[in-house]
Amino acid sequence: EDQVWAHQVCLAGFSKVYAHQAVVAHSHDYDAQQTFERARTEAEFFLRYFGIEVIDPASTTSVLERLISDINAADERWGRENGMAVDLIVERLRVNANRIHGYVAGVRAQRAQQRREVFASQRRKPLA
Repeated sequence: EDQVWAHQVCLAGFSKVYAHQAVVAHSHDYDAQQTFERARTEAEFFLRYFGIEVIDPASTTSVLERLISDINAADERWGRENGMAVDLIVERLRVNANRIHGYVAGVRAQRAQQRREVFASQRRKPLA
């Protein structure tokens, strides 16, 4: 719902601003599997409704590993600088890989769905 709201705000002529040091407190804690599923759902949603691929699903393993490593380094640095408990930092690093792999799975799933929809629509067209 927050993505839809933000999209409507932009369509109304406003713009979003990214605040690198902003902190968002969520009312939920997802484990690794839940993080994967949420990321997959989010990636499917962004591609289906906004035409945005949140990640290149053709990324090689080494590209994904580098991305995860970079995210982990930034999260660990931020956590230490802001006094987060070590166990919370470790948990965050553990789920980062699941989030990235969930994004890849979501984009791939939505692309496959789009191909099925195109194929189905072509089958319904009468031959000239």
